[in-house]
Amino acid sequence: MKLDNKLEKEIKDFDTNSLITISLWDDTTLQEIAAKSGELAEKNEFQVHYWALNLIKTFSDDSKICISIPLVFYNYKQEVSAASIDFELKDVEEMSDKTQELAISLGNNLYNKIKHQFKDYKPYITPLNSVHRHP
Repeated sequence: MKLDNKLEKEIKDFDTNSLITISLWDDTTLQEIAAKSGELAEKNEFQVHYWALNLIKTFSDDSKICISIPLVFYNYKQEVSAASIDFELKDVEEMSDKTQELAISLGNNLYNKIKHQFKDYKPYITPLNSVHRHP
């Protein structure tokens, strides 16, 4: 089964009390990201972006729960300091585009393995997710 993949590159900011997202992380992955981010990451703020498989269930009151599973992490040119990160969104989008095919393939494979456990959830593969760390 192919995922319903309507990729939107527009970032939308909104407030809601009817959505909860649970992001599935493991400490090993987070430690690997920090280690691979180089020596500047030890004493500076830094971030990476990633693609995720999001499984969304809508309830009868229109509230939603989203289970977010990171798929593909990528980095890009950044200027970092102990207090800030500076980057260009075009650089992030360029790396996102380069990793899209891999993310879709991994997302489809993962979803096909777990879809029986998430029958009432609609799957999406989403770009431009980010995680960052403060020193």
